[in-house]
Amino acid sequence: MRIAILGAGAMGILFGGCLSQENQTWLVDVNQERVKTITDKGVKIREMDGTDRLFYPGAVTDTADLPQMDLVIIFVKAMFTREALEANRNLIGPDTYLMTLQNGAGHEKQLLAFVDRSHVIIGSTQHNSSILAGGGRTAIGLLGGSGSCLQKIADTFTTCGFDCVISDQVQYQIWDKLFLNTAASSLTAILQVPLGFILEDSYACEIMEKLAREAV
Repeated sequence: MRIAILGAGAMGILFGGCLSQENQTWLVDVNQERVKTITDKGVKIREMDGTDRLFYPGAVTDTADLPQMDLVIIFVKAMFTREALEANRNLIGPDTYLMTLQNGAGHEKQLLAFVDRSHVIIGSTQHNSSILAGGGRTAIGLLGGSGSCLQKIADTFTTCGFDCVISDQVQYQIWDKLFLNTAASSLTAILQVPLGFILEDSYACEIMEKLAREAV
């Protein structure tokens, strides 16, 4: 498959590196220094067990010379989604799927300005990366139509190391992750503590529960 990933941050690099094992993959970013580093040195991914793997996806700041993609994955910050897609509209053809695995909800509204519902993939991933990677499961689903046509995408994700499933309830999982981020992740940022502290400290745990109830 031809895959472009918009945004070469921690998550973009994680997916771009791993997916390049079996696909023609390009990382697209406005940061010229980062793109040069990826081009010159590749992408080193350290797994949970401490082992390192090195990959060499393509990396560009300008996609004018790239072909239309089978899949475009958006990993830029939510406020830059439309801008990134506009700048790289040439990557999108009649058969291109746009996928968002961004945190939060409602990103599909931005994607629908570029393709129809049958080519918008929404999803949620438990994989995480801080330029050091962690594992989990990725669930994807089609915004409109049968998700069975996504099997090729799910298979290549799984082959490349992402446990990927097709779900008819992916919107539920997106909200579930949003509630988790609202209640727990935001609290760890405010208090500057690791996630485990929230469960160990009764006061922090009480605040987390109130935040989760408000989100619901």
